[in-house]
Amino acid sequence: MMRISPSPCSPSVNAWRLPELVRAALAARLPVAAWRSPLAASAQAVVHLSGPPQWAPLDLARAEPGFAFAPFLARPGHEALHLRADLWHDGQAVRPLSGHNAAAEEGMERLLDARADLRWTAPPRPCWPAGAGGAAGAAVRCLSQDEYCALVARGVSAIRQGHLQKVVLARVIAAPLPPALDPVSLFDRLAQRYPAAFVSLVAIPGVGIWLGATPELLLETDGRRLRTVALAGTQPLPPHGQAASVRWGAKELEEQALVTRYVGDFFRRQGVAPRQEGPHTVVAGHLAHLRTSFEVSLPPEPLARLATQVVQALHPTPAVCGLPREAAAAFILAHEPQPRDFYSGFLGPVALDGKTALYVNLRCLRWEPTRALLYVGAGITASSDPCAEWHETVLKARTLLSVLYDTAQAVPSLTPIPVAVREAVL
Repeated sequence: MMRISPSPCSPSVNAWRLPELVRAALAARLPVAAWRSPLAASAQAVVHLSGPPQWAPLDLARAEPGFAFAPFLARPGHEALHLRADLWHDGQAVRPLSGHNAAAEEGMERLLDARADLRWTAPPRPCWPAGAGGAAGAAVRCLSQDEYCALVARGVSAIRQGHLQKVVLARVIAAPLPPALDPVSLFDRLAQRYPAAFVSLVAIPGVGIWLGATPELLLETDGRRLRTVALAGTQPLPPHGQAASVRWGAKELEEQALVTRYVGDFFRRQGVAPRQEGPHTVVAGHLAHLRTSFEVSLPPEPLARLATQVVQALHPTPAVCGLPREAAAAFILAHEPQPRDFYSGFLGPVALDGKTALYVNLRCLRWEPTRALLYVGAGITASSDPCAEWHETVLKARTLLSVLYDTAQAVPSLTPIPVAVREAVL
């Protein structure tokens, strides 16, 4: 018999720790998002209680508090999913933000029942439908080194023929899940390993479960200031880990300049003169990137409108798609054998305490019942070397593989990684 709670958030739920809340939401098959912001002391989470999340264009001037989750390429009716913050764990306690309604009550009952069941069992391994790319366990096209290098060569040829300036080409790695690992434990590992990244766990029925640790900010605003970045160029961090000693080649500098010009041109078209800093070398785990920051200060209403325009104009960014954007997207759709789904889309908290922070969904994986699908890519320019681009995807894959299989951060030894996966990252 179901319990009837007098409000959308009973006193017992208020005191739940974040892992309890997320695991209960997973067990109840309720939409949930957990995240740890860069350098934050604690993680946060929202649970959407009142029916399926809705697809809609993101409007930051009107957005309800919650969490946005958008795919690589939007299409009419599938622009972005919005998880309402019916329950918000702010890092200290659970706070109800939604009104009292029948759908929220039903969701709360499911959450309470699931938490009661979990008191007597180990954390379950969720078995949720996969994303738009197909059913869980479906065949996945994982490119070999030769196949990926041939794909890069086609991209370089298109650029040299004048069809493109840059294109970002991705591949997928299928990795068996280690025994007894559940999504919340993997989220905790990622948060501990990569304190400077935006770490996330998003689970939506009918969409799937995604986890990641991304270094790339799309947009951040507190209602007074707006910040975005141009991030491009990748190389391994030197053994001593000092960003100041990283030296960049012509290819990486060219890639960064393309992205920076694209963002700067957008602001000029809006009649806005942002404060610009960089490029600077930044560290993300065992990798180094080039980053240029842009910051704008405006009154709240025009700033909210500008923030919405930033998302519409910059997503997908040149750092994950290419230039010109439409031509690069068409090349990707024509030549990448595996749909990206939410890889290189965007995600993040929206309108929570007046703040929004959206990140590009990089260094991410899609969780399936017995395997994880890892998505990695590299930016291709006219001077790209296919073997070097393959190696860049290898470095990026190790960000997640080292945590998935609990190896050392720099992955000096790949022994714990299954042989079939090791062959895809050597």
